[in-house]
Amino acid sequence: MKQALKQLILMIQFFTRIPIRLQLDVQTEDFSKGAKWLPFVGLIIGSALAGLDLLIAPRLSPFTTAILLVFAEVFLTGGLHLDGLSDSFDGLYSNRDKARILEIMKDSRLGANGALALLAFVMIKTALLMELPMGPGRTTILLAFPIFARWAIVIASAISPYAREKGMGNLFIGKLTSSTVIFASIFTALTMILEPALGVFYGVTVVFANLYCRHTKKIIGGMTGDTLGALIELTSVLLIGVGLALHLMGLI
Repeated sequence: MKQALKQLILMIQFFTRIPIRLQLDVQTEDFSKGAKWLPFVGLIIGSALAGLDLLIAPRLSPFTTAILLVFAEVFLTGGLHLDGLSDSFDGLYSNRDKARILEIMKDSRLGANGALALLAFVMIKTALLMELPMGPGRTTILLAFPIFARWAIVIASAISPYAREKGMGNLFIGKLTSSTVIFASIFTALTMILEPALGVFYGVTVVFANLYCRHTKKIIGGMTGDTLGALIELTSVLLIGVGLALHLMGLI
């Protein structure tokens, strides 16, 4: 129990900017074992977004609300995953060889591809959030998409090799046990108790994570910390879009 709590706190500290000021005695294996709690980290973020939306949406315009929700998520995560998104687009689509791509992704400078990806991401996410009608369905989508987006990187870390010799992504990629994946998958599946239509999110996340891993493996031989961050952001936008479609069909 003590180990599980330590690993949960570690995941919150690592993947968010929530100020939990505890000095933990951490071993490298605590990161891979703690990955089972990533959907719970998503639940914390989703709860914050849904709560903020319930507070401000009735009082502000859809555009202002959407912008504030986007930036609230960035604030909660410290922009960690957006950095991975921009680095991934700078490298993966530079039309260079593997070694040069990995070098570009490691470079902290923002390139043209990364800038365009960030701009497109913010615009698309804002637009989709603006289109979500008010009501329980909107709250469910805001609560759920961060959970599934973080489950996506559990899947990716389990099925993909690590593309570098060393780096931050090596804490997770290729290191997850079957029990870690099963725990995270069951936790994520429990969201369907809240809303059965979230079973569509479940299937879409599995398919997209697998396709994305195949895509990165073809280009650089596997996944990196940057591509994990990009996967979170891309899955988020995809699921908000899927949620909007389900809402328009009256399924959520």
